Amino acid sequence: MSNIHYKSEKLLQFYSKHRNSWDSLYPSERWVFDRVVRELEQNNVLHILDVGAACGGLYSALKERIDQFDYVGLDINEAMIEWAKQNHDSPNAKFECLDAAALAETQFPSNLVVSLSCADWNVETHSILDACWKQLRPGGQLVISLRLTNLESINDIERSYQYIDAIDGSDVESRGEKANYVVLNWRDSLQMLADLNGAETILQYGYWGAPSSSAVTEFERLCFTVCAVRKSVDEDFRGSPRCELHLPQDLFDSPSTARN
Repeated sequence: MSNIHYKSEKLLQFYSKHRNSWDSLYPSERWVFDRVVRELEQNNVLHILDVGAACGGLYSALKERIDQFDYVGLDINEAMIEWAKQNHDSPNAKFECLDAAALAETQFPSNLVVSLSCADWNVETHSILDACWKQLRPGGQLVISLRLTNLESINDIERSYQYIDAIDGSDVESRGEKANYVVLNWRDSLQMLADLNGAETILQYGYWGAPSSSAVTEFERLCFTVCAVRKSVDEDFRGSPRCELHLPQDLFDSPSTARN
């Protein structure tokens, strides 16, 4: 199954101007990247695959922190990929228009695979995660953003969605296209990551926040979280991954005692 092919011009207008520097990344993203990059740089030249790259803003952001790396950015939106090709002139950066759901059919071996605001914004969350994992070399890390709750998981575009045309915070009369606004129970998120074959460690860093103003969802607050999962160098590794969680304590409250 393919993902929804979002066509709104608001995506290009927004991502060509925003989230294109280190300081414009969310605190959770900067925290996790600092940890992961420091670890991977010790023994490797970084080969980064960015799934859901939009206009390549992450490439610009990481250039401020990393001296040398190879980068491949993938996105389903052709207009954003064309913008990225025209505005990122570097032999170390490549951009390609590709549906993340079709990633398993291609080869982009990398030691850092990143998917921010992609798997939790699409109908094929699990298949995107699995496809990203298959591109990851042993010893590498997968960095992915998720929205967490201590209530039930919702992966249903009829119950939880975001209006694409209002992504910039504008109040438009016709809100048009909808994106899936996936929210996972924290236990479900850990199980989903632990089920990745060879997952050796799981790192999560997040904090409470209000849902996007352009989102329609049943939740009053969400724990916006960035995760990093390391793939074992041992192909026969079948143990339980070690987890390091930097999350609000009340995220772990039972639903009966938690406020939505």
